[in-house]
Amino acid sequence: HIFKILENKNGWFRIDLNLTNVHTWVKAGTLAINSKNYDQAVLTLLEKPSAKSNVVYNTTFEATLLLIDISNEWLKVQLRNKSGKIYLGWIKKEMACGNPYTTCN
Repeated sequence: HIFKILENKNGWFRIDLNLTNVHTWVKAGTLAINSKNYDQAVLTLLEKPSAKSNVVYNTTFEATLLLIDISNEWLKVQLRNKSGKIYLGWIKKEMACGNPYTTCN
């Protein structure tokens, strides 16, 4: 489904489901988005929502990410790598695509 996040509060997101003005609350960690690191570009997960933060994990593989939190232009996501290890980190919003029907290019 396509969704728009309207609000982020206490571990919950209020979303507009399918952009139809049907609003509902969903628990953080239950919404999936896709990374936009196309053509072997590097997706970097950071420890904090800052470009100066320590790197948690780097990958060149496009990934499905679980959305955990939002802070201004940053998204806290959970990524499971190909070997099954789970990483938590922050990415810039422009590195995410929330549309399951397109690559958001």
